[in-house]
Amino acid sequence: MKQIKTFIIFILFYSHFGYAQDLMINEFLASNVTIYPEMYDFDDYTDWIELYNPNTMTYSLNGFFLTDDLNDPLKWKIPDDTEIESGAYLIIWADDYDEGPGEVYTRPYWPWDDFTTLHYHTNFKISKDGEQLGLFRADQTESYALIEEGSLWKYLDDGTDQGLAWTYIDFDDSAWSAGNAELGYGDGDEETVVSYGPDNNNKYITTYFRHTFNNNNSDDIQTLSIRLKRDDGAIIYLNGIEVLRSNMPAGAISYDTYASSTVSGSDEDTFFEWTISANEITDGQNIVAVELHQVNGS
Repeated sequence: MKQIKTFIIFILFYSHFGYAQDLMINEFLASNVTIYPEMYDFDDYTDWIELYNPNTMTYSLNGFFLTDDLNDPLKWKIPDDTEIESGAYLIIWADDYDEGPGEVYTRPYWPWDDFTTLHYHTNFKISKDGEQLGLFRADQTESYALIEEGSLWKYLDDGTDQGLAWTYIDFDDSAWSAGNAELGYGDGDEETVVSYGPDNNNKYITTYFRHTFNNNNSDDIQTLSIRLKRDDGAIIYLNGIEVLRSNMPAGAISYDTYASSTVSGSDEDTFFEWTISANEITDGQNIVAVELHQVNGS
């Protein structure tokens, strides 16, 4: 019979996409149906975005991206070799055609002729209800560790039902134990051994873990990457909000809910990785809370 183990190693990174500080979105037109038609390529009244180069030299747009979703900063890549001269403007049509200059098309209406595109066309349109536009450089992408492997965690391993209050930053965990990851039991390589209770055949189903970290630039963080090694299932909260379930059933969860399946083989030593929204992160102190569930108690 397999000996149930429990362990957790949790690593949290964030990605920051640098805004294109040397160029600017100067103007845009959304939900266009009546003015400034794009007559040369697709012959339509389309949305457009105007870029401006305020610098004293010609600026290359290699590695630049436009987006209408700041959670997806690399949504549309401006074609390589695109340049804007000093003090000049560039119109990019936001019409969902996803093309650049030099592409050959057959016009789907009279005079049914072939034509070569002259302009830039994004893979999105601008919503009339309002949204955020962004101009990014991919080579300014940076990743930082907010929680590193081997970090110190507070944990509770007494088999009690903690509800949800423990997932919030203002929860008092002063009576909890503390130890560095890897935390768990049954594997022999844990940095911190946690308790499964007095009965080897009726182990605690859930163990609770908390880690606080400070952050000072939440407005610049685009995405969070979570790397988690767990046995068997886990639910992760950021500042009291559930952000991830791994190997856990859907619906309401209590302290005696079992994990969905047994973790075995190579999965016991695998870091699983997810990318999540950074919406719940704040400036100042943040809390990551993880509840680890066993698949059974024996």
